[in-house]
Amino acid sequence: MFKNYNNNSLSLNDYLKKNKEALEGEKFCNGMCLKYLPESEFFEKKGNCKNCYYLFLKVKRMVENNQLTYEKFKQDPSMFPIEKTIIDSKRKCITCKEEKTLEQFEETRKECIKCRRNKQKINYQEQFEEILPTIEKTKDDINALTHLLRGISADLIKLAIVHYKISIPSEERKKNFMIVKLINHFQSLLNPKICLGGCGFELENEYSVCKACKDKPKNLREQKKVDFEENLDLYISQLEDFNEEEFEKLTKDNCCLIAKKLNIQFYLSNKKYTIVQKIKEYFEDKKKKDIRIKDNKKDLTGYLVLNGITIQSREDGMINATQMCKAGGKEFSN
Repeated sequence: MFKNYNNNSLSLNDYLKKNKEALEGEKFCNGMCLKYLPESEFFEKKGNCKNCYYLFLKVKRMVENNQLTYEKFKQDPSMFPIEKTIIDSKRKCITCKEEKTLEQFEETRKECIKCRRNKQKINYQEQFEEILPTIEKTKDDINALTHLLRGISADLIKLAIVHYKISIPSEERKKNFMIVKLINHFQSLLNPKICLGGCGFELENEYSVCKACKDKPKNLREQKKVDFEENLDLYISQLEDFNEEEFEKLTKDNCCLIAKKLNIQFYLSNKKYTIVQKIKEYFEDKKKKDIRIKDNKKDLTGYLVLNGITIQSREDGMINATQMCKAGGKEFSN
């Protein structure tokens, strides 16, 4: 992870394993320290402690200014003692004018991440408002509209989807798929009786799909996705562990569906590996909880002799009702 600065720095997999073995309240520093430190000495979502973070930042600046090379630093890191590395831990955002910690800025940026994202949203909205009249003018000409939409960025297409109130699951909001949905939407407005399946056949009912389109076989990829969604509950119920073999078989979409079903927090921008790690952690925690419950569970198996009749109980404490009725001289139906 930090091989530019330290050849002994662990790979991502080894680093994650180290952190799993950490005591509560500790985290492994993968910078120069290479040891467990209190979590308070780390910035959020950083793999090296604050001292190493500042040190590496200083080294990087010197490399960019041609005052040092990474190789020279690795040969003699003692030229920058960690305890003497002092860099201002805060930076003032040029937009909101607030002083914030360095992790709230992108490297070399003077504007914080939050302000940059807000600006992007405003810029996209302004661009969409500029192009909206053009969409309205060309919506009756499907070929011209298709050509226009293909030249627009995916972010503007998303705003068009929201503007025209077209329902699409967030995980399926890919540009080409959204364009098809927009085209189908405007085609249905031109002639409400045209089949929404895309065949162009005119139906008696408005905004409906013909039988042929309903029965039309999906391509192999789509069919696999549908089959997986339909059997998702069964698949998860049979998963006692989430190992490397399972990981190789699944696509990112499959992993997203599993994480969503298990209420695991993730972002669509996350890579497949990140989502898989979250699912693995879920099953590891589940296994620990099951062991804890099993260890704390009392075995209530036993028996009681009453009026010459043996009444047995199971390990969960449930008693044989038929035997209890016989001991009391009653029938179960009474």
